[in-house]
This record gives sequence, C-alpha cells and structure tokens, in this order.
Amino acid sequence: MKGDGVAPAFELGIGGPSGGTRDGRQLAEAATRAEDLGFAWFGNGEHVMFHNPTSSALVNLAFLAGVTSRIRLLSAITLVPLYPAPLLAKMAASLAILAGGRFELGVGVGGEYPAEFAACGVDVRTRGARTDEAIDVMRALWTGQEVDHDGRFWQVKGRLRPEPPSPPRIWVAGRSPAAVRRAIHAGDVYMPYLLRPHRLREHIGVIEQRVPIMPYVFLHVDDSGDRARADAAAWVGHMYRQNPETFGELVIAGTADDCAARLAQLRDWGCAGAHITLVCPPGQWLERCDLVGREILPRFRQKR
Repeated sequence: MKGDGVAPAFELGIGGPSGGTRDGRQLAEAATRAEDLGFAWFGNGEHVMFHNPTSSALVNLAFLAGVTSRIRLLSAITLVPLYPAPLLAKMAASLAILAGGRFELGVGVGGEYPAEFAACGVDVRTRGARTDEAIDVMRALWTGQEVDHDGRFWQVKGRLRPEPPSPPRIWVAGRSPAAVRRAIHAGDVYMPYLLRPHRLREHIGVIEQRVPIMPYVFLHVDDSGDRARADAAAWVGHMYRQNPETFGELVIAGTADDCAARLAQLRDWGCAGAHITLVCPPGQWLERCDLVGREILPRFRQKR
C-alpha cells in the first residue's frame, strides 16, 4: 500500500549454472549458496536434447531437496508434453514430499527443438493440448482421491498415493496467447519468457493480476554497462543459435544499478518477482551469484 512505508513484495529466485548436469558437489554448492544469500527459490531447467548440454530438472531438484532446507525448488521448466501425465504427477508428488512442500513445478510446452519430441515419440503439434490435459490430470491425482479421466491423450482410473501434503504450485511458462490463457485458467504463477518490454506489458494487462507474474529473465552484471550488454546478447544468441542482436531488449544487463533499475521497473509494472538466469560461463556462476546476492537482492527485500 502506497504511503505506509512498506515496499511492495518482489521475490527474486535464481536458476542454477547452465551447461547440463554437473557433479553433485558443484550442484549442491550452487543451491546452498543461493539459499545462504536469501534467494526465494533455486531453479533448474531441462531438455531431453538441445543445442547445448542440459540436465534433468526433476532428478537434480530431488538431489537438492536433501542438501537444502529453506529455499524453494523450481523446475524452470519441465517440458510437460514429453511425459505421460500420470508419471509426471507421481514424480512431482514424490519430490514435493521429499522437499517438505518446497517443490514447485514450472510447466512449458517446448517446441524449440523438435528432435527431442521425435525422440520421445510425441507429435510436436500436440504439445499445447497435451500440456493442458496433463495439468488437469496432475491436479486431480494430487488430491489423493479416486480419478476417472477419459481424455484425448490419457485414460486414468485410480488414485495416486501418497499424495503431496499440498499440491505443488504450477508456474506456467511461455510467451504466446495460449500460454497466457493457460496461466489464467490452470496456473498458480505466470512466467513469461523472452518477451520484449512492450509485449510483457501487454500480457500483464491481459492477466490483470489474476495470477502472480514472475518473468524469466536473463541477467548479466558487470562494472561496464556497455560490456555487460554486449556480452549478454552474445551469450544468449550463442545459446539459441541466433543473431545476438535479436536479444538486446530481451536481457537485463549492465551495472548493478542498471540491473536493479530494470528489475524495479518489472515490479512497478505489476510483476510479483522474477526468475533470474545468470548469463555467464558455468565457471563464473558462483562469483556472479554472489554479486547479485550482495548488490541487487537486498534492494528488493521488504522494508518498513
């Protein structure tokens, strides 16, 4: 509320180092560092196959449930159409139990790399419909009640036990109108991804606070703002095998003051937080995480 001396809540979570599965020590060090610095959640993404090495998010987060105690654990994101819905429901429920309710499921339809759909025997053209039906199936199974579902892709009759003490929050990721509709009707959080500022504001207007909005942002901090912006665009362009100039508006990069100002702008537009993916080589991740944790994160803690 304006004028009462309380800053609006704005949560910041962070994704782990890119580049696929590391040994357990490195992964644990990253998650515990994020927890110690006070990030709200630690995220891990996945692909079955991609341009670059990738991890299995659910496997990594299950491991991290045992080495962390406070930080929330987010799959950012799980490619839902590549899984049988009851199997994903079971895996998510088990992880939620292991993590003491700290696990949250980020869902996306994928499609950027059709070869992984072919490898999994899934028609890439059905990815949106599969995701919508899977969310319905998972929510029903997480209640622990008898489910009788006769759908287009899955026929489920039975119950999932043990059910999670509380169902994992579902973060709907994406940038299409279908993703916005999915977030409004079936999600607990909307996580827009690679949206230019004007498009993000359009999506915020459509959602009208019906679900919290937590953008997925690529972020890079450097003493030189110009160098940070050039390096960040080049890194993300390499990741997606596209022209780096395409990503100039799509990353938050600059000095700590520059980055904090851009994040504050997201808050002022109505976002409830942001999921940060650090744009840097894996070997620099801890150093950059410390920098964001020291120089940026404290600016968004609630103060009276």
